[in-house]
Parts: sequence; C-alpha cells; structure tokens
Amino acid sequence: MALKIRRERSRGHVGHFRSAEARRAYRAAYDEAFRDLPEANDKHDVETSFGRVRAYEWHPRDTEHRHPVILLPGRASGTPMWSANIRALGEKRRVIALDMLGDAGLSQQHQPLNQVRDHATWLHEVQSQLAPQGAHVVGHSFGGSTAAAYALHHPQSVTSLALLEPMLTLAYPPIRMLLWTALFSLPVLPARWRSAALARVGGSDDDAGALGRMVSLGVAGFRAELPMPRPLSASQLSELTMPVYAAFAERDSLAGKPGTASRVRERLPDGHVTTWPGTTHSLPLQVPAALAGDLDEFWTRAEERARTHPAAHASRLEQR
Repeated sequence: MALKIRRERSRGHVGHFRSAEARRAYRAAYDEAFRDLPEANDKHDVETSFGRVRAYEWHPRDTEHRHPVILLPGRASGTPMWSANIRALGEKRRVIALDMLGDAGLSQQHQPLNQVRDHATWLHEVQSQLAPQGAHVVGHSFGGSTAAAYALHHPQSVTSLALLEPMLTLAYPPIRMLLWTALFSLPVLPARWRSAALARVGGSDDDAGALGRMVSLGVAGFRAELPMPRPLSASQLSELTMPVYAAFAERDSLAGKPGTASRVRERLPDGHVTTWPGTTHSLPLQVPAALAGDLDEFWTRAEERARTHPAAHASRLEQR
C-alpha cells in the first residue's frame, strides 16, 4: 500500500529541496565530497524534456577506439559517490558521470517523472548529445533501475549494461534490509539515527566522511518525487540481449535475496553475474581497483561483440 501511495503522489510534482538552507547545506557537502574526485576535463548541463542534467567528463588520451562509460549513481548520491572509481575506470575510456534528474544533486528537474520509462527518455537525450555512438551504461543501487530501464527501451544505444548492487531491478531485497532502507529514507529521522541506518545499509562506518554527510543531507533535505521501480520480469530479463554485468554483494545485499544471482544468471542471454566476497551494498567503494579490472575485461569483450555483431543488441527495437 505504501508503494502505491508513493506512486500516486509522484504524479504532477518535481523533486525539490525542502528549504533554501537544506539546499545550501547539501551543496556545501557536495562540493566537499567532489574534491575527492580527480579534476574533470569537462562539465555539461544538458537540456532534456524533463530538465537540465549535470554531467562531468573525464577523458584520457587515445580513447577514440573504445566506447565511453556512463555512470548513474544511487539515490541522493550524485557524481561524488564515484570518488573511489573514476580514476581507475577512466584509465582507458572516456567516463561521463551524471547527477540523476529528480534527485539530490546539481541536475534540475522541470517536468514530472511519472513512470520509469521517463528516466529512459531523459537519459537517451543526454547520451544522444554526449555519446551518440553508444556507451557502456553503469548503474549502482537505484541507478541500476534507471540503467536497466534505459537498456530495455533504447537497446541500440547500450553497448553493455553493468548493474552494481542494483536496487529494485533484479529482485526485491530481503525484508530486513528494505526496512533499514526505509528507516534511512525518513527525512524526520534524527541525524544520529540516520547515520546509523546509513552505516547499516552501506555496511561500513564511512557515513561520517564527506560522502556520507552529503548522502544524509540529500535524504533529509531533498524531496524526491520519483516513480517507484519494480524488479524486471523474466521476459524483460530475456530482452536484455546486450552483454550484462551484474554484481552482487556477499553480505546484506539490497539487490536481492539468496538465490537471486543464480536465477538472473540463467535468464540473461549474455550475462556475467558475480558475487563479490566481503562486500555490502557499498560494493563500488569497497573493491574499486578489482571492480575496474573486471569491468575493463567485460567492456573489451562487449566492444568486440559490437564490432562483429553490430545489430545484435538492437534486435528488440527492430521487432517493435
């Protein structure tokens, strides 16, 4: 019932900070956390049908023959959540990190996002301007649900799809973890309790750092008006015909219950499904170097597949 009420309330509204002070506090924390990132080569504010999307870009030399990478963060995280990953991910490929539209960050929503497909629309408009020849799309947590929706609706633009501990994408999380997430998301929760909930969800005590403060302030100070995603059905999983990388945490995963990884592995046409030992929902922050190496191999194989079978992952679009 709660999810149904949330979906109904989302209609006709746009996300916004609860006050000018909440905006200032979040922006200060965002700027502090952003300083942990390597200096970006470019910054873009891309106009879309639903608002203006902030994008940052890192591009090493000699990347023309490799497809770029688009990073989609989790809820209330923004680009700074990739502080441990950008340098390694960007060694060989151009990297584009987005602040999600309709969420805390520096993107500005102007029109309601009433269905998950709307996320796919604005993301396609961004990619059409910044990476029109295709990209590897990577999503963490709720960013995974947006990445998967994009891959379903615009498969011709997705060279590969990587889902890192995706929330409400491949399955529902265990009830106890869903309850911790709901507790953390309550804006009226005292800061001390929210920090404890964040540590429980993330599986670490890093919530005291700049990134944790930014996320906590985003949850408390920003009212997101977003459609609630639902896990993909078996038929939808089978429609993800591009190479798909799915990473699960070993402990307290929010991506699904025990057995989800095996089920997903069986249903993806071209899936690489792995469970990372010793990790929690904060998987990208916990194994950045090893994850970057694994993804580089995965992306290299996907690019070779795109060269030898250029129309393979556009088949779903052609069947419409």
